[in-house]
Amino acid sequence: MSNNQKKDLKKIMAFLNGEMSDKKTALFKKWLEIPSNLSIFKEYAILNHKIELTANRFDAAKNFKRFLKTTQQEKSKVIKLNRLKFLKYVAVFAGLSFGIAFFVNQQQKASTNGNEITLEIRSKTKSNLHILEKEEKLVNTSGETIASKKENQLIYNSPEKELADDLAEVNILTVPYGKKIQLTLADGTVVDLNSGSILTYPSHFKNTNIREVTLEGEGHFTVTTNKEKPFIVNTNAIRTKVFGTKFNISHYTNDPFSEVVLVEGSVGVTAINNTSEDSKNIIMLKPNQKLQYLKEQQSMKVTDVEVYPYISWINEVMIFKNEPFDNIIRKLERRFNLQIEIKNKAFTTERFTGNFDIESIETIMNTFLEDTTLNYTIDNGKLTIN
Repeated sequence: MSNNQKKDLKKIMAFLNGEMSDKKTALFKKWLEIPSNLSIFKEYAILNHKIELTANRFDAAKNFKRFLKTTQQEKSKVIKLNRLKFLKYVAVFAGLSFGIAFFVNQQQKASTNGNEITLEIRSKTKSNLHILEKEEKLVNTSGETIASKKENQLIYNSPEKELADDLAEVNILTVPYGKKIQLTLADGTVVDLNSGSILTYPSHFKNTNIREVTLEGEGHFTVTTNKEKPFIVNTNAIRTKVFGTKFNISHYTNDPFSEVVLVEGSVGVTAINNTSEDSKNIIMLKPNQKLQYLKEQQSMKVTDVEVYPYISWINEVMIFKNEPFDNIIRKLERRFNLQIEIKNKAFTTERFTGNFDIESIETIMNTFLEDTTLNYTIDNGKLTIN
């Protein structure tokens, strides 16, 4: 690398790290207006394109323009850390417009409602409870092997024939705080379940015209196409109907909203209390759109979004973009299996933008509180911000 290239890299790193003064930042933006300099920036970005931040094609020039626009309008607090490699900054830039990232290992702790992923299989006459970390093969209430487990994946066998309705079994998969699992259903649909989630589904889909599951918590679905059998995800707030697509649903009891984010394909969403199949009552989503259902108001709103921040949890990444701290706290509680209390309630409205490859709750809290007079303590599974 030549001296000029080193200077360019140093300049870009300083800019993305937020280490430039306002005067130098203005000069850097002018520097990027020169096509050859923008090409240099794009080259560094493309080096990290192999990091799969999004299913959409990365356009460095487009994202850079969006970044400049965002930095002029964003009022959230940008978290800074000075110990990152440049390529990881590019990874964050590509997925977020702007943010910061740091490496860390996932911390797994005991859940307040149990520390193991469990699967309960119920028939009309019998029930089996499986502790998934301890088993490699899953049997139903009749003793037949219906699924196998490999590391953090549970894969169901495709049934040779449809069973009668009276022989169908209900499966209840419970994922405690601090854990995640990937599930492949009998029809080939892949479901990633986030911490604090419960999915209810059949071992196989009965001889009916729909495939139906119920979710509490958060799940990312890659649905196998079957035009004859649409796939339906129910929560106690909304109902999402698809034929074959990728989407994310978040529906936690202690969140004031439910969300559906569409990655690929097309889905239709209705309020769960609306039993009408009238198309007027169905809201259709396009890729890169989010539907948010406000529980108290019982209202829905559709907005265009960049999908990766909503599905990054699958890849052990937590992304916040101009997000209130109380929302972040709920996500941290689920991820690290901690009860978090904030003594200074005014801090809950502070907004943050950042990207974390999860390390430890201590590192994350030190970053959030770096520029404040607040401190925290952790005792017996409870984190208190003073």
